Amino acid sequence: MHPWISLDEITQERLEETVNLAKEYLGVKTIIFITIPKSNNIRNMEEWYHAQQINTMVKDFAHSYTADNTTKIMISDFSSFLWELVEANARESLGYDTSDDSFLFRALPLGIDNHTKKHNLSHSIATICSVYEAPNSTCTRFAPFLLDGLHICLDTLSPRISANLACLMACSYASRPNEGLRQCEQRCYDSFFSLKHGTPIRVGHQI
Repeated sequence: MHPWISLDEITQERLEETVNLAKEYLGVKTIIFITIPKSNNIRNMEEWYHAQQINTMVKDFAHSYTADNTTKIMISDFSSFLWELVEANARESLGYDTSDDSFLFRALPLGIDNHTKKHNLSHSIATICSVYEAPNSTCTRFAPFLLDGLHICLDTLSPRISANLACLMACSYASRPNEGLRQCEQRCYDSFFSLKHGTPIRVGHQI
């Protein structure tokens, strides 16, 4: 999902190679790609737009895959899920203008990690804070989805992620009557990821 490889290395050729190797060596019949979310590894608007382009490419690849009739490729759209959370947190808890994506890169000041004695990554305020005190440049209440702008809060998000993946697997092996694979994929997003349809997450909740 990044950062183990650079954004430039995520290409359609790599996707095809991944699928072919998984089929050849593991005998897989179902493959689920997870989209790239906003995190501290995406440092500026240029990289964010690049990540969005890659996510579109991955979705197009999955939805148009016709190399054989036995392999099903689906999308777990974690990027859109996290975007809904971060945007709602920025708008409702922090009072940010979210009409464009620039709010994602309003960051906490760089500090020094007491353990490594090195500079920390610059954390996006919207991804980790639900209350931010500008005069002191401190996050006084943390949002319940990314503890450090990169690693997810398992207590809050892992049930939804697991349920979404389980739902997608069920789409592959036991979809509902008269429901196509893509309709089932969308139902899994709406049921477990979308803030519009699923059980709400209190984005400003203290953790």
